[in-house]
Amino acid sequence: MNNFKELERQQSEAFDNAGNKIKKKLNNDISVFSFFGSVIDLYFSRMFNVMADLTSNDPSAESNKDDDDNIDINALLK
Repeated sequence: MNNFKELERQQSEAFDNAGNKIKKKLNNDISVFSFFGSVIDLYFSRMFNVMADLTSNDPSAESNKDDDDNIDINALLK
């Protein structure tokens, strides 16, 4: 076989492998950023609401909470 054709084949295989590695790394990076975005969206926004409720002196802020937050523990224990 011609040495130039063999060299071209080797370079083509190396290029294909490098392309797959880059694609895999990009997909991993995107999933990591998506995970951190979900964490920020779910927990930090809720944390800021809790901190605002704790620091406010407004008694009506307690009634603005979601129904899931107002669980009657005594009713559960009966």
